[in-house]
Amino acid sequence: MGGAGNCRGVQVKNHPILFLSGWAHGEEVFVPLAETIGAERPFDSLCPASCEPRHQAGEKISSYARAVSARLDKWGEPACLIGWSAGGVAAIETALRYPEKCAGLVLLGTTARFCSQKEYGCGVRPAILRAMIGGLQKDPRAVLTDFISRALYPLEATGDLLAQRTQAALRAGADSLTCGLKYLASADFRSELSSLPHPCLLMHGQKDMIVPWEAGRYLHENLSDSRLELLPSAGHCLVEQYPEELSRHIANFLERL
Repeated sequence: MGGAGNCRGVQVKNHPILFLSGWAHGEEVFVPLAETIGAERPFDSLCPASCEPRHQAGEKISSYARAVSARLDKWGEPACLIGWSAGGVAAIETALRYPEKCAGLVLLGTTARFCSQKEYGCGVRPAILRAMIGGLQKDPRAVLTDFISRALYPLEATGDLLAQRTQAALRAGADSLTCGLKYLASADFRSELSSLPHPCLLMHGQKDMIVPWEAGRYLHENLSDSRLELLPSAGHCLVEQYPEELSRHIANFLERL
């Protein structure tokens, strides 16, 4: 797997790819992309929620970024990080803390800060996240069912599909899921975006009910080297809703690294 090829006479390096899945979703979410863009280059996947759930607010490097960094070490060369949602947040942190290990970033439905503030309206209200954290201790199934139905929108989420996805998410355990939400509540990389040296492809659905599409625009406006693709009919689950379009944009991006 891997190797080098030619594109219009220019040597193209097949950087390895590491897929990073989002909160309450496992690595299987990236199977459609891995089967296409990962076919001719080394790739791996990581679910941040599967990392040791010991994130603490205020720590300089989260357990998620450390786990991503450790996984990148196996290749011994810079890789492209493809992160979705919370996985995209971890990708940004990893690229900032371990820039030598990254060649580029593809950020799907990602944000530099998940929660909104008075001067930042591109996130969700902090009270929503607090309610989800509290709900995970009381009725995790209800929290996950509601989250997954909103993540799938505008796809019609049937009862069977919701039950299947919810059951899969529950396997991570309430503690791990709670730590993931606490990470999202505290992570804030807005002030560091301009120092991120890697090229970035940003893709965001304009019907996203989890991360407002304006968060993608904010990233684009504050990163030094980025391209933004907005999908008017897509929601949060871009990989499931538009796999062919994602594959095409990502393949073009990888050729230019």
